[in-house]
Amino acid sequence: MKNFGEALRQLWPTLTIRFRKNPITTTEELVEFIQTRAAYVAQTSLYGYLKTRMGTKFVKVFQDDEFAPSLALAKWRVYGICLSDLTVFCVATAMKDRQDKSECEALARLCYEQATAQGFDDPDFYSVRDQCRAEFEARLPYVNWPEAPEGEKAFTKSPEGVVEFAPVIKEFKELDREIVINSIRFRWRDVREQLRKRIDVPSVHQDWTGGPPTGPVSEETGRMDN
Repeated sequence: MKNFGEALRQLWPTLTIRFRKNPITTTEELVEFIQTRAAYVAQTSLYGYLKTRMGTKFVKVFQDDEFAPSLALAKWRVYGICLSDLTVFCVATAMKDRQDKSECEALARLCYEQATAQGFDDPDFYSVRDQCRAEFEARLPYVNWPEAPEGEKAFTKSPEGVVEFAPVIKEFKELDREIVINSIRFRWRDVREQLRKRIDVPSVHQDWTGGPPTGPVSEETGRMDN
């Protein structure tokens, strides 16, 4: 293992996924966006923090058998909360013009379950996957769907979560907290812009409901006018 990039690819193969740039028109494509972007933000935020904190020792530490279980657990926990935040944002954006709470919850539940099914590829951590699903289910009743597409309002779990779950001593977490939180917030900003540019809201909604669009599409926003 010669460098940090190689270390990441071995620990989390999804880092090598080539992100698509085609319009998002179906729920399947929405799930793919959620799964790949959440994985990317989770791994670069967590591993980037650890690399900074460990310095030149990061490769040796990453290969340490005693450290490996803590790293793996942190990886899946951070991934789960990144999926949670991004799922809420993506679904709220897709349903922005005709939000029904039960419909938003149903689509969010589908997206999260499918994304975790695709992303949690280690059977040893299926219990963590199930825990993440339970936590997401508990979050759904409290989501303010009309406000969730705005700015960072959907991203309430992941910034603090990276600090909480990183396998770093408490003293360092307290020192690094602000830097780590700002780092993941910066990464999410780019992801939000990617979604807004790519999502075809009427098509996603039509694919989800199985019915025709319910209004004219705005040429500026790509959304239907009610």
